[in-house]
Parts: sequence; C-alpha cells; structure tokens
Amino acid sequence: FNLTLPPLPSLKQTCLLPVFVLAMMANEASAQSLDKISALNFQKACLSKAALKLRDGSEIGNAGGTVNLVQSRFNKTRFPKNLKNRVKWSTDKTKRRGRFYCAVYSKDLELAGLVTQAKKLRKKSPLGKLSATQSKARFDDGPNMDADGVRYDFSGRNWEMQFEAIHWQSKKGPVGAMFLTIDHDIIN
Repeated sequence: FNLTLPPLPSLKQTCLLPVFVLAMMANEASAQSLDKISALNFQKACLSKAALKLRDGSEIGNAGGTVNLVQSRFNKTRFPKNLKNRVKWSTDKTKRRGRFYCAVYSKDLELAGLVTQAKKLRKKSPLGKLSATQSKARFDDGPNMDADGVRYDFSGRNWEMQFEAIHWQSKKGPVGAMFLTIDHDIIN
C-alpha cells in the first residue's frame, strides 16, 4: 500500500496565505457597508432619547442643549471621510414652534442600502412603537426635484415627525441621506 503526500507549499505560498486571509477579513470589516455605518450613527444620535424627547415640547434653551448633545454623539464617532452629518434647530416667527433637524448623508450611499437600513431602524428603534404613515420619499420644499426612497410620517399631540431615507441627484452627483425632522411646541 503506497501513500503519496502532496508536496508541501513553499515558504512564499505559506506566508502569502495568511496575508491574503487578513486582507479579506479587513476588507469585510471596513466594508461594513456605509449604509450600516450611517444607520448606526443615525440611531445613536438622531434617534437618541434626548432628541425624541423634543416631541413633548421644549424650552428654547433645552432644545439648544439637545442639539449640542446630539452633535457631541456624532463627534465621538469615527465617521468615514465620505459620511457627513448635520444637526440644527430653529423656531418659527412666533417662537411657539420649534423644528429639530438631524441628518446623515453621503454621495456614496446607495438607495437600496438606505431603504433597507431605514426599515430596520423603523422596527428596532423607539420609532417602532409609534404608528406611522409610509410613503415615497420627497422634497417638501423642492417639488421639482426627483427623489427615491421611503418616508415615515408620525404625529401626536402637538408634534409631527418625519423619518426619511432618500436618494437624489444633486448638481454634483448622487446623494443618499437619512433625515429626521421633529416639529414641536415651545414651552415658555
């Protein structure tokens, strides 16, 4: 009975295999898709308890503090260079209504990934406990702009909220984003 073993790999082949495996693993880790990274950061900041608490009404100073808190959550996160965020808060002319706005956006976010992540966030975040109307994403202030994606409209006593995953063609190219807008009462 004659048993022949295959030749042993050369030292060069033996060294390249672990390097190849490590490169593949690093690529998978760094390729935790941009849509997943954006959704995670969006959830931690825009969907934080402090931000969603604005629905209950807020004093002007407290709303400003919420914006600072949300922005600090973004600042603590290592964002990929191609992922941007924006947080702002404003009042209407009467100073009776406030608008909180929070977004994560990138020219590299794609529609399918955004919509998938938005649907997951809708289910597993605090938004999942609220009833919503689902519709196609759109620009309220730019009706001539074509956009794709999904929008969830929520409303309650003295507040309205929109959560949107949207993809559109800007003058500089495609852009994908997740937005949260909360319109709420200002308490004096």
